Amino acid sequence: MADTLDKASTSLKLVDGCGNMWKCILIFGSAPYEHCMIGGEWKRFVDACYLYDGVKIRLWAPAAGKNDSLYITVSWS
Repeated sequence: MADTLDKASTSLKLVDGCGNMWKCILIFGSAPYEHCMIGGEWKRFVDACYLYDGVKIRLWAPAAGKNDSLYITVSWS
């Protein structure tokens, strides 16, 4: 994900399959391994989509580089 999103920016738009949008905050970390966390309206997104432990989600962006939108696909199977 680090190659897909702009590390200089900490804000992004999360867009679901219905076109709903949430403003989120992206937090990059490197210890003990490279990772990122999503904050901001992430909790509202989880509540709106009735997500729960075990649900599979796939995050993607249209291309590598300086994206400010992150798209999500949810699978309940």
